[in-house]
Amino acid sequence: MVERDGWAILVVMFATFLLCAIGLALGLAAAYDALASANVRAARSVFYAAEAGFERAVLDLPRVPDWGLILSGAVTSGFRDGMPAGAREVPGGGTLNLDEWVNLANCAAPEPCGDASMDAITDERRWGENNPRWRLFAW
Repeated sequence: MVERDGWAILVVMFATFLLCAIGLALGLAAAYDALASANVRAARSVFYAAEAGFERAVLDLPRVPDWGLILSGAVTSGFRDGMPAGAREVPGGGTLNLDEWVNLANCAAPEPCGDASMDAITDERRWGENNPRWRLFAW
């Protein structure tokens, strides 16, 4: 008769380790799947909110007879939530500073920029004095 002392316990231990590793991998996969789906859900809700705001602001454009007034900033949309400056609380945490976003669009810096920096010819803004001057229409 062949001696098999201890082999059965080794086989059982290896099988247990294998099943534990598979269970741990499945648990981690389920946790990361929940995090990924939460991120997708948050991204979609931000997208739909932005799309709804855009659609609402577009409704005001045909009502303005001279679009030059919109481009100069003299006319704004009726869709707003306060002054066109300062910080806004963002759902989910954080703030959005409207002044910084306008400055970033105009001269790629969060600080206010003058006419000279907006008229400067750069790789991103190639038109000199004809570079766009971004202003808020709806906020």
